[in-house]
Amino acid sequence: METALATLIVREKGQPDRSFPLEGDECVIGRSNDAHLRLPNVSVSRFQTRLLLQGGQWAFEDLQSQNGTLVNGKRLDKGPLSSEDEINLGKYTVVFLADDSPGIWKGRTVESLAPFLSSNFENDDNTYELSPDMIRQMQAAARRISGACIEDVETGRRWQPSDDLLSFGGKGSVPVQGMLGKLNVASLRWNGKRHVVKKTGWASMSVNGKKVNETVLEDGDRLKIGGSEFEYMLS
Repeated sequence: METALATLIVREKGQPDRSFPLEGDECVIGRSNDAHLRLPNVSVSRFQTRLLLQGGQWAFEDLQSQNGTLVNGKRLDKGPLSSEDEINLGKYTVVFLADDSPGIWKGRTVESLAPFLSSNFENDDNTYELSPDMIRQMQAAARRISGACIEDVETGRRWQPSDDLLSFGGKGSVPVQGMLGKLNVASLRWNGKRHVVKKTGWASMSVNGKKVNETVLEDGDRLKIGGSEFEYMLS
């Protein structure tokens, strides 16, 4: 039997990120009690996706589930997995970290994350099937979360907001020219569908040349805060 130290990070809205080690050479994901990784929600098929270790390479395959498997926002039947690939399963996002990854997730060691433990859940053979519109919305949201970045136009430095809060200025994540105090002057957060930037301090803020206090960001928007200019981009 082939073995690997790969890990899955289970992400669920309203819950802290949790870890699930991949032991052995197979992992079936679904809401059934018989799944290796049990995701207890009717938006997940009873047996939805299988991960396989073959020749030292992890791969996935959809188990002909009702809702299919989204990997990095694309609905796929099977394929190889690379470190930090995101598998979207109903209300959950499962991030694959390969055995040769640094073992760091969002600035924390994987070992420091709480383990994922399925809560008590009554099995129901009726899976909640996602409509094509809902799948497209999930794909768009997955692309915005995984592919979004903020780039300092002058220095070229980048930050990936994901679904975390980014703070500008002060002691925040993103430095702003001329903002040397302790207070943050703006924040960028995920509202469940889009990234939203909001002015939180006295510094001026504009998007595409128009002064704003709060707005949803679109691909290519130019954001000026204080003496710094940033571009919001989707890969």
